[in-house]
Amino acid sequence: MRAAWAVIASLVAVGVFVGVALAVPSDDADSGNGSGGAVCTPVWSNAPSPQIKEGTLASVAARSASDAWAVGGVVRRDEYGEEIVSASPLIEHWDGKSWSVVANPKVSGSLTDVAATSRHDAWAVGWEGQDPRSAAPLMLHWDRRRWSRVTLPAAVRDTSAVAALSSRDVWIVGTSSTPYPEVGEISHWNGHQWTHVTKRLASLADIAAISRDDLWAVGNTVEPSDWDKALMMHWNGVRWKSFVRKATSGNDYAWLSAVGVASKDDVWAGGGEHMAEMSPPAIGPLMLHWDGKRWTYARLPGAGETEFSGIAPAAPGEVPAVSENSYNMDPPYNGGGIGSWTWHRAGNRWSATELRGGRMLKDIAAVATRRRSAPLVWAVGEAGTAPADYEGYFPAHTMPLIRRFGC
Repeated sequence: MRAAWAVIASLVAVGVFVGVALAVPSDDADSGNGSGGAVCTPVWSNAPSPQIKEGTLASVAARSASDAWAVGGVVRRDEYGEEIVSASPLIEHWDGKSWSVVANPKVSGSLTDVAATSRHDAWAVGWEGQDPRSAAPLMLHWDRRRWSRVTLPAAVRDTSAVAALSSRDVWIVGTSSTPYPEVGEISHWNGHQWTHVTKRLASLADIAAISRDDLWAVGNTVEPSDWDKALMMHWNGVRWKSFVRKATSGNDYAWLSAVGVASKDDVWAGGGEHMAEMSPPAIGPLMLHWDGKRWTYARLPGAGETEFSGIAPAAPGEVPAVSENSYNMDPPYNGGGIGSWTWHRAGNRWSATELRGGRMLKDIAAVATRRRSAPLVWAVGEAGTAPADYEGYFPAHTMPLIRRFGC
């Protein structure tokens, strides 16, 4: 999963976050920790991190206020930002004081997701090769001393996301596009061997674990008879059951990119929908909620062309999330720009704040702190720049970005 499962249930008792986090300032100032246990006002700020000249961070997982992982790649693109010239995995760790780069096996490729169960057990997945479209699956494991490669069965053709309950209970999802059409795959590690649990015609993007018999995987359908609907798959300990939902308009494309769990009766799945009825066609955010019985659509404030990339439920009614701005690839390229939104839900209401300046957030994680204040929230992604005379899909140059919401 994309780091959303590692949230501590004690946040239910943190009442300050419920009332304060909605008013998220959009500047980069920090408010300090307060004194003598006084209530603080948490804000978003850029976190000091190792100076990586080129690259991106795709996922973050936080176990405690002194133990978090962020993964991605040292990625160099061509002058237009469209083709990857070279890439190698990037792993960073937070020890409670600072972020530092952790050595990993020297392979080409990049990491897309990370999950951790303890200080001596973490898992990261991604792709190996130069081109992610034709790359081989890649998985790494942390044993408290070093990161090492994990040998996957030949049946596993893609590793997009990972969820872990223990060192003997690990799940991965991915989507293989060879041969066409796309096939979503789910595999499980029991501490001794990998089992290819299921596959179906679908694109699977993320997975979240609540318990051994309660998991969710999300993506979108690709069957000719049931094309491009939001897809939610549930594991009950015996089998996977599928749920689908149309775009809110009923006729357009819908997909899910992230899933986060607070409890078995409180699950959130986010992505986007292609709103063809708009002129020009646009992409809008899509959020769905599971209450233990059914999936329903969340009512969202207007936020332009953006789609959810990460969700981190912190407590009942408390849901931080991030989204990436979307792009219109057709001239005059007016569908959006480089940027992101930070989201927060308190009670029954969502609010959103745009993050400008060429910064894109791809994942988010939340964890409780000892202070009587807001939980510590991490968001990762990239800060990018593009040539003044070029309006392409990707920025030509990116640097890893870590942002922190807290005191």
